[in-house]
Parts: sequence; C-alpha cells; structure tokens
Amino acid sequence: MSNVDNLTMIAEVYANTGQNRKAAFYRRLAALKAVSLHLEDPDWIKCYQLLLPSLDGYGLTLDPIEYQRRIDTNTVGWPGIHLQLLQELVTTAAKMDCHSLAVRHMSFLLQSLFQHLTVNQRQEFANKLISLSARLAEEESSSSSPTVESSAMKLQNGFVIPSVNLTKFPTVVSFKVQNLSPHLRPVKLKSKIKPLPSSTPSSPFIFTPLQLNRSTVNTPRRLSTVSTLLDYKWTEGEIATVILVVNNYLPIELNISQMVLMTNGLTFETHAVSLTMAPDSQNVTIKLTGIPRSSGKLDILGYSMQTLGVNSECRLRELPKAKKLKLPKNYSVEVIPFLPLIGISCSLPKTTQTLPTNSLATDKTHIAYNAMVTMFAGEKRTFQITLSNNSPNSELIELINVSIITKLPKETERSLLEWDDNEIIKDLPLACGASITFDLNLNAIGGFVVESSHNNNRNNTKATTNRSATIGSHQNSPAHTGVTATTKKTQLLGSTTLANFISELQTNSKPKQIDKRINDTFDPFPSKIVEVLLMFEYSGGPGLASGYCRQSCLAIIIEIQPSLLITHWDVLPADLPTNCFLVLDALNVTTQEMELHYTATKEILIEANETCRIPVPIERCPLVDDETDSDDKREDSSQTLLARCRQHLINQLNLNWKLPSSGIRGTASVANVPYSDQMLNSILLSPIQWEVTLNDQNLRNGNEFSFKAGQYISVAISLYNCSAVSLKSLNLSINYYQDYQNSHRIGKERNYRLEMKKALTGFDRVVIPEIESMKNYCHECGLTFFYRGIYKLGIECNTNTISDDTIRLKPMANSDGKHNKSNKSHQKSTTLWKCSPSLVISIE
Repeated sequence: MSNVDNLTMIAEVYANTGQNRKAAFYRRLAALKAVSLHLEDPDWIKCYQLLLPSLDGYGLTLDPIEYQRRIDTNTVGWPGIHLQLLQELVTTAAKMDCHSLAVRHMSFLLQSLFQHLTVNQRQEFANKLISLSARLAEEESSSSSPTVESSAMKLQNGFVIPSVNLTKFPTVVSFKVQNLSPHLRPVKLKSKIKPLPSSTPSSPFIFTPLQLNRSTVNTPRRLSTVSTLLDYKWTEGEIATVILVVNNYLPIELNISQMVLMTNGLTFETHAVSLTMAPDSQNVTIKLTGIPRSSGKLDILGYSMQTLGVNSECRLRELPKAKKLKLPKNYSVEVIPFLPLIGISCSLPKTTQTLPTNSLATDKTHIAYNAMVTMFAGEKRTFQITLSNNSPNSELIELINVSIITKLPKETERSLLEWDDNEIIKDLPLACGASITFDLNLNAIGGFVVESSHNNNRNNTKATTNRSATIGSHQNSPAHTGVTATTKKTQLLGSTTLANFISELQTNSKPKQIDKRINDTFDPFPSKIVEVLLMFEYSGGPGLASGYCRQSCLAIIIEIQPSLLITHWDVLPADLPTNCFLVLDALNVTTQEMELHYTATKEILIEANETCRIPVPIERCPLVDDETDSDDKREDSSQTLLARCRQHLINQLNLNWKLPSSGIRGTASVANVPYSDQMLNSILLSPIQWEVTLNDQNLRNGNEFSFKAGQYISVAISLYNCSAVSLKSLNLSINYYQDYQNSHRIGKERNYRLEMKKALTGFDRVVIPEIESMKNYCHECGLTFFYRGIYKLGIECNTNTISDDTIRLKPMANSDGKHNKSNKSHQKSTTLWKCSPSLVISIE
C-alpha cells in the first residue's frame, strides 16, 4: 500500500471520529504526496480530489458570499492557510489543464481574500488571472461547448464549485437609477374621476413601523427579498440611464468590457460599455444605458461585465458596499407606453440668458425655448408660437393643454398672456412631422402710479379743506357731505374756470419746478422684470390611453420699462350735474416724445421726462346699478359703493399713448390709482336729482330766465331719491340774493337783503318727513320781484339726523375730522345737497 493510501485511510479515521482538522491535514498531506517531485508521473487529478475535501477542515468555503459573511461576523478562520490552499488548488487545476477551475479558484482568491493580500500579491494574482482567462478563452474558441463561467460548476465526483462574480473589480461606491430628462418624463394627467375602491378586504392588523422582516447579521444577503419601487417612471422607447461611480483598488490597469445592465420583467435593449481604469483610480463615473421595448414593471437587478478576463454578474445585493449604500434586492421602475414628443419655437427673439436660480424653473422643468423681450408698460404685442410633432415613433399628439406659471397674482396672470385655445384644438390630432401655429398676445402690465409720501400728504390734507368745500357746493356732489360756514361762500368752478386753471398751471413756472422735483425723486425709474413659463401639457397614443402626458415650457423674460406715470390726481366738478373732471398729472418717463389721447377727440403732446396736467371728463357714478342690482339687493354697503365707483372710473378712462418716433402704442391703466374716499364720493351722483321749473320753463344747463318786474313767477321743485335707501327728516329751502355782476366794491358783489324787493307766495322752507327710494317729492311756491336786476336762487336740501339707513351712505360722508367725530357718536350732523347751478333770473 502506498503512502498516499495510508494517509488517506488515516484521514478517514479522523473524519469518522469528528476530528475534521486532523482529517484535513492528512488529506492535504496525501494530496502533496500524490504529486511529489520524485514521482515520474504525478497524479494531479487525485491531488485535486484530495485537496477539495480538506477545505472544510481548514474552515475554507468556496462560496464567496458565505466567505464574506464569515469575514463580516469574524468567523473566517486562518486567511494565511486559506491563501496557501487556494494557490495549491489553482496550481493543481492548471496542471490538470482544467483552466476553467483554475480561473474559478483564482477569481475566488482575488475576490474573497483581497483585503489580506499585499500590493505585490494583488498585482501578481491579477496578472495570473488574466493569463489563465486568456488560455481558457483559447480553449473555448476551439471547443464546441464553451464553459459558462458565471454559473456553478459541478464536478464528476458531485462536488459543486460555486460561481464567483468579481464585484470588487471595480468596486461600486454609488449606484443611482436616473430619471428621464424633464422633457421626456411621463406625468400623470389630472383626472376628476375618483379611483374605484379596492376590492381587497382591509386587514384587521394594526400597522407597525417596526421592520420585523429585515435581515440580521446572521442572515445571508442572498435571502433578502426587499425591492425598491422608484417614484418616477420611464417611457417605452426612450433611453434610460443608470449612473455608477466605481473605484479600482488594483495596482494594475483594469480593462472592463461588455458592461451592461441586468434587468428582469420586460424586454430591455442594453447598450454595452467598455472602458479602462487606471491603477488605484477612484470615483470613475460609468453610464449604463438601455431602451425599454415594452411597457409594464421593469426590475433592475444589477450589471454584468467582463473584467480580468472573467464574466461576472454583479447583483445589487452582492455588491461589497451594498449595506452601506442601502441597496435593495432590485430597483423596480414602471415603464409607460409610447408618448409623443413636441417641439416648440416662437417668433420672440431667442436669448441665451437663462432664468435666475430663484426663478420659476426647477430641475423638473424642461425649457424648450428661452425668449426675452423689452416692452413699455401698457404696450401690447402679438407673437406666434409653433408646436411641431417630433415623435420618433410616429405617435399622434391628441391633447395639448396650455397654462401659465408666474409669481403674479392669479387675477393678473391671464391678462399678461392671452391666446385662443380653439386655434390649437381645431388642428388636433397632430400627425408626426406636422405643426400648429397660434397667436400669443403679450400685455406689458406695469405700474402707472407714482406712490410718494408727498402725494399722500397732499391728498389727505386738501381733501379735508378746500377741496371738500368746492365739491360740496354742486348739485351732484356726494350725499351726506358735511357743510361748514365756508361752504356757502364757495362758487361754482365751471368749465371756463377749469380751463383757465389748467392753462395757468401748464404755462407758469410751477410745473417745471414740479417736474424737477419729480425727476430728482423718482429718476431713474427702474424697469420691472417679469418671468413667465408657458407650460404645454401634451399626450397621445398608448400613453394617453394610460393616463399620462409630457410637459414642456416656453420661458419668457419680460423687461417692462415705465412709459406714462400719473403723479397727482384730483376730482373737480363740471358744468353738467351728471359730469365731473378727473384731473391727472401725466409724466412721460420715456426718452421719446409722447402723444396722449385721453378722450375720443382730445390729445396732448408730452415731451420726454415732462409732466402735463390733463382734465378728463367723466360721467358720475350712479348710486344704484339698475343692470345688476335687483329690487331685493339695493341696499349697497359702503365698500360696494366704493368698489363700484372705482370700476366706474376704470370703464370711463381710456388713456392711450403713442410714441410717434418708434410707432409704439399702449394704454395706461388707472386701476391702481389710490383714490381717497373723498374723491370717490365726489364721483358719485347725488342721491337727490333735481327738477326745477319757473312758469313751466325747465332749468337746462344754467340758462337765464327773463321776467318783468311785478310778474308772478311759479317755482315748481321736484326731488327724486335715486339712492337705495330712504331719505328722512329733510329740510328744503330756497335762498335768494341779487347779483351785482360788474361791481368793483369788495364785499358788495351780492345783496342778500331782499325783504323789500320781492314777495313770496307759499313757503320757501319745507320739512320733508321722508322720501322713499326711487320716489319723488314735489313742492311749489311763488315769487314776485319789484325791481330790475339779476337775481339768483339757491335751492338746497339738508338733514340733521342720522338713521340706520343713512349710515349705509357712509362712503359718501365728508372725511373732515370734525364731522367724523359726530358720525362715530351717532350725533346730529348737517348733510347738504344743492341744486346746481343756481337759477339766474333777469328782471326787466
């Protein structure tokens, strides 16, 4: 019996008694004896068959996953002995001319014992593995049945050699599945249909956040069943990307070829990647791409490659840093069916300037076209947008929705950009290669009012002094205007006086001083930058049937330069009782001459950086809107009346400007003019409408009545309550005076002492208990003048009480501080309405 057999029998005895380590020693010794140098014909096959059973006694497993688990749990045993055994296995397999086994054992040596190798050993073993793989490749090329290196190898004696995947060469330090580009991402269409309730019965168990099924340190990662469903989706037919960051810890150059993604569940067209990594290189980025060729759920298991001549299937759960990177068993991503692709172009000038970092665009926003335009405030332009179907798979575009994204208030968004959806819908569906062109109206919304403390102080102070006295003396002055002693001394400021007043202001030196002060304060006038995203949501084909779409945006940066600014504003009465003048100071802040059309027939020329005062005639605002107010909703509140008055001004005013040198046109809005309550009150019609006749002759536009001395004059007065409330406790009175028209004696222009110059029939003072809403009251009396001259009659009506109904007319009350106190305490306050103009009677 030979020494080999004796040593084998001794090993069997120790193995039967449970002494595996001694049994392994004698088996290894027997294997070495079988290939002793003094033998003429070494038996390498028997040597290999004896070495394999000895591995277990030395604590060496050929399963790389199990060996790594032992390293993690510090139960690996003796790495030095393992290294020696593996080298002997590699040498034995090479002597047997079984290069597949030699490659498998050398791969295991590098993969599992890499951290226990020196730099020289790493270089030596890596080069040896490359050499063995080259020999194996030559054998496989000449063999009709090549060996599959990535699968387990079963020997003739039934021993199984597990597969070895070189997951450490290179070592993955980052594995990220990428979302599609923003313009390719599928987005769920918003639907108003509620999802059907699930038919699965609800579980009786209570949810717990404890992860009861997570793997422990003693559980191999092969048993992990955790997968991660990504919160974004891919699209069929579009290139998908996974980015890896890898390190090469080998001291040699690492060649990687045929690196592709490993997937499951769907047909996935992979794109192979080849690269060379320098020795000891780190943080090398690799992009693995592919194209899903069907829709559904796609599982990303890892990647496969060939490195050091070995084919490896590197699954996520088997990567060295899988636990640190928190990698799941696989990533699952939903693949949406084909979606069309749109192209966007615009007649707006294209710019390379992008939106600021704090702008509306995010990393999820695709900007297909960047445009920038400069406009004057109030200017309107029309541009053309072209949408084309650029689908690579010839999908139809069946749905296009357009929306606006800005930082402006919702009520101004739609007025900034305007388009007609019907122009888009009528050409749908859009075939591949076809296009749609529609008009985009761009309105430069800007500020037209100069806000300044000087202007605010002017409005607050003058509204309670001279202005209130002037406005309170006219027929259609606001209801409930407080009257003081100075009110009676105020005369009508007619159109002639108004024209002289404005002409004087525009010709003297004061406006130039005002212009200079304004320029010093508000120059330069900054431009306004408005960012707009015009979002197109579109879909078609199978993707639309699945309820998904794509989004693409047109980004527009609008620089709005100031054009016309209103620096001051005031309200003055006109000759007609139903009209008044809105006096505006208009400043041309452009560098060009400006034509300003403020009525249908009136215009004014304003030089650059100069101010002109313009009187805009407007109709007064009625207290009751017959078109919108029903009979049971006529009791308007204060805020409703003021809001109606503001809207009335917006509808009445139409300030159109033009720059003749450039042909640019625009409209200035007065919607943001901060009118005081007193100004708005002045624009409201009086709640009392007068109808006065003298001997059946109507008072029209201040015409003069002529009578003979001693002739009886019948005075008929009709008061109509056009407000929404009843007017109570009214005092109607007629005042007389003789007008010395051409007198130069100061203080002698009027004579109020007419007791001996006239006779009264009836009453010139009457108490009216109440005039209901939309009702009238009539009063008649008679006058006879005995002397020639010019006489004037002032008819007025006042009340000294405040009821709950009259409180509703509070927006028409005087803003003077003295009268506000009486309003707050609900004490008596004088409210006066006058018939304007005064009646002029010529006695011959």
